[in-house]
Amino acid sequence: MLQYTTISLIPLESKHILMLKNFAFDNKLWEFGLNKLSNVDELEIYISNALTNVEKKNAIVWVIQKDKEIVGTTRLANIDYNGKTAQLGWTWINPKYQGTKSNKISKYLILQYAFEKLNLNKIELKTDTLNTISNKAILSIGAKLEATLENDIKTWRGNYRDTNVYTIEKNDWQNIKLQLLNKIER
Repeated sequence: MLQYTTISLIPLESKHILMLKNFAFDNKLWEFGLNKLSNVDELEIYISNALTNVEKKNAIVWVIQKDKEIVGTTRLANIDYNGKTAQLGWTWINPKYQGTKSNKISKYLILQYAFEKLNLNKIELKTDTLNTISNKAILSIGAKLEATLENDIKTWRGNYRDTNVYTIEKNDWQNIKLQLLNKIER
């Protein structure tokens, strides 16, 4: 478990489906997503796939808890321990908690864990070029736009999206860490 103030990141378990289903089917969550969850069966498959990646040791998946309420889920995936890289993402947060510090604190905790515990050198974050809220949020945590991949990946709607690829490198972590803490503690 990772924790900062009222936010905890707890390793995902099948039992969390009950709490996630309270908001997982909100269309706002999937507007720019690669997947769309619209029923419990899809949620169960999503969770099962995430847990399979955890078992393979190429992902760490958490639920985001604020006080005692589960408000979302996020992960560090595509972990390459030899190359010392990973991708941070697959984050979806209950719409009533979007715009709060829940996401920023979650990202802080994961980046701290990735750089200081796993000793990774580079973290990627990816999002649809059209998702202005996610693009702004990623920039606000100190990531740098590294590339834009055109017609990169198929979405649940069947179209191919352009993807912005952002990175945070270990060399920049101490400065980013201080900036994030300053934003979180305001």
